[in-house]
Amino acid sequence: MKKRQANIISRRKPEILTTSCAKSLTKEVANAFYDMWEKILDDNDLRNEPHRIFNCDETGLNTDPAGEKLYTKKGAKDVYLQTATCGKTMYTVLFCASGSGQHLPPLVVYKAKVFMDAWSKNGPRNAYYSTSESSYMHDTNFEAWFVNVFVKETSSYQKPVVLIFDGHNSHLTYNTVKSAMDKSIILVCLPPHTSHALQPLDVGVFKSVKSKWKMMLKDYLRESRVRAVDKAEFPKLLAHLWPMLIGEHMVNGFKKCGLLPVDRSQIQSKIVKRTSSSEDSDVPTPRKSLKKAIFQLVSPTENTSQKRGPRKRVQHTSGEILTEAVVLERLRQEEISRKAKKAGKIGKKGVRKVGRIGKKGQKEICLSPLKILNRS
Repeated sequence: MKKRQANIISRRKPEILTTSCAKSLTKEVANAFYDMWEKILDDNDLRNEPHRIFNCDETGLNTDPAGEKLYTKKGAKDVYLQTATCGKTMYTVLFCASGSGQHLPPLVVYKAKVFMDAWSKNGPRNAYYSTSESSYMHDTNFEAWFVNVFVKETSSYQKPVVLIFDGHNSHLTYNTVKSAMDKSIILVCLPPHTSHALQPLDVGVFKSVKSKWKMMLKDYLRESRVRAVDKAEFPKLLAHLWPMLIGEHMVNGFKKCGLLPVDRSQIQSKIVKRTSSSEDSDVPTPRKSLKKAIFQLVSPTENTSQKRGPRKRVQHTSGEILTEAVVLERLRQEEISRKAKKAGKIGKKGVRKVGRIGKKGQKEICLSPLKILNRS
């Protein structure tokens, strides 16, 4: 078949697209977002001001040099690549760049509880460093970078300035939005699960960044005779990577997303056309009725009145302007609620329960989810 259809088909490696991404990006969602985006550009006279429009997003840079083929003796059974560690170490880096291709200083997040000064030496200019217990970015990490880096770097720009990012919880706090409103920075949140089509960094930059990082990592391991890329070495490598960033890639990213210039047709090929089926439709069928009956029989009944879903700080499926009074108040109320729950003042997990007297005179006091054992 391949030979017969050689002039029609080609064999390519596909990009992974999750079901949530395929379902979330629809023509209606895209049109609603572009309507909002064009209004922002027109109201603030930004159509010809790409240097005042920024996009930020984080990605992971791991220390695993594997993934490429090596030359070896034909018929060899075992082929090894010696490395300093298992290669599972990953550093989270937040990138930020404008529609004109200018890159701002990054944010680096290490997996640690206590920060060491040696982890920030010889890195990119004005880079910001932080820590989290999981190495993934938290809202406090982003807030610190936004206040200490983005606000300062754009202080001399004509206002307003626009910052686009996805609506992940790690990008949203009350203080972040309040600071943006005070400094005339418009925060625009993309529709959920649409980064593969509407996020300029994802579309135009990260692929080349990962490729350059892998080549640089291979050279480093060869020259250092397989020395580990620890937290003290990572800033030096990142400083070598930074001059390799090509501004034109970011310009093309904004163009391919249809953001600068505005062109809705740019993402049409990324909208997955879903064919209707009995599983997707709301029309009841014997199969769906049987499936529902089986689930009700084998699954315990849930109390839907007490069931709490995931937090949704972004309220609109077509994106949202976050620097508005209504959104600011919503974030303030949520932050108050989170702090109260963390202190154990409200919520079912904060109820204090006194247990029985255990063995050897131990008095067990349960403060969910922690258990404090006091010896009498």
